[in-house]
Amino acid sequence: MKNANTYVAMEWQQRGCISIEVQFLGVVDHPNLVKLIGYSAMDGERVIQRLLDYEFMPNKSLEDHLFIKSSNEALPWQKSLQIMLGAAQGLAYLHEELETQVIFGYFKTSNILLDDDFNPKLSDFGLAREGATVTLDSKPAIHSLLQGK
Repeated sequence: MKNANTYVAMEWQQRGCISIEVQFLGVVDHPNLVKLIGYSAMDGERVIQRLLDYEFMPNKSLEDHLFIKSSNEALPWQKSLQIMLGAAQGLAYLHEELETQVIFGYFKTSNILLDDDFNPKLSDFGLAREGATVTLDSKPAIHSLLQGK
C-alpha cells in the first residue's frame, strides 16, 4: 500500500496483545519507535483477525542483517553504531521520558526495524508493561514483577 509518501507494512496479530499495542502506539511519539498508521479487524472462522498497519521499513529488521545468510555484506561499523544508539534512545524514552515508565518486553533483533537510512525503530509493543517508580525500597518488587512473581 502506498499513501502519499507513506509506505505501510501490515502485521497480523491475534486478539491478546493487539489492544495494548494500539493504545500504546496511539499516545507515544519518538523517532525510534515505529509509527502506527492504522488498524482493522476481520471476522475469521474461529477468531477475529486484527491487522496493524505500520510505517514500512524497507531495510527490514536488524535480525535480517545479522543472521540471514543471503545478506553477504556485514553492516559497516558506523551504521551498526547508529542502530545501537537509536535503539538505546528508544529504550531511554520508554524508561525515562514518559510520565509512566514502560517496560519493553520484547527487545530483540527482529523487533528493531530499519528505515531507508538504517535508522532503528522499536516495534512489537504487545508485551510492553507499565513499570514502577524505581526507589531503593522498590528494587525487589521490580525484580519480582519482571520475573512474573
